[in-house]
Amino acid sequence: MWFERALHKEKITHMFGDVFELKDAQLNGFYFHETSSIRFLFSIKGIPQKHPQKWDGNGYNAMNIVLGFDGVKNFNANCCKVNFICNPDIHSSQGKSTISIKSEMGSIFCESEFLTIENISPYTDIRWD
Repeated sequence: MWFERALHKEKITHMFGDVFELKDAQLNGFYFHETSSIRFLFSIKGIPQKHPQKWDGNGYNAMNIVLGFDGVKNFNANCCKVNFICNPDIHSSQGKSTISIKSEMGSIFCESEFLTIENISPYTDIRWD
């Protein structure tokens, strides 16, 4: 599991059990934060079958997730825009986390000391009704 060593992994464990894929995610953006941190912002179409009960009945059909990579050791981006669909390849072990995004729109690679699950929130996306 890509989030096994992530800080705040319990957000995923408690909300979705031990299953959460970032498949066909839309990369909405990324930004440097503080001295050596990068935040990646994704939207994901659909809500997992196992999800918090409080999400029921609100018409949610998508989720936003923010991932933080702290203590950046290496960063490389070769793209001209964001808002494209991708399948991020994320690995996290003690003292090393990586994300690699490759698509027709370009590529991004980041290696850091830590991966943090910053936020996961549902919303209604009119594009995906």
